[in-house]
Amino acid sequence: MQIQNRCDNRALHSDMMVESHLSHFQCCDDPNASMLIVLQAFLQDLGRGQAAVAAFNELSNHLLLEYSTDDTRRIKEVTDKHNAAWNSINNRCT
Repeated sequence: MQIQNRCDNRALHSDMMVESHLSHFQCCDDPNASMLIVLQAFLQDLGRGQAAVAAFNELSNHLLLEYSTDDTRRIKEVTDKHNAAWNSINNRCT
């Protein structure tokens, strides 16, 4: 239940970010200036997302250490996929 609440909160936050960025399109007559403002805001938000990725990696590493005698392949797989997706987003945006 707690995980679902976090997911719902993050989805709501994401929706609010998108709406906020879209509202910037209406601030200028020049479409290029509007796009630049939106992209700058998006890159700032993306940079703030690094903290969530770092926290996820820290938790994953803690789980791997805590349960080192158990089968932790799934944790490693999810962590690797998560990091690959994050790196892909960052590489496309910078």
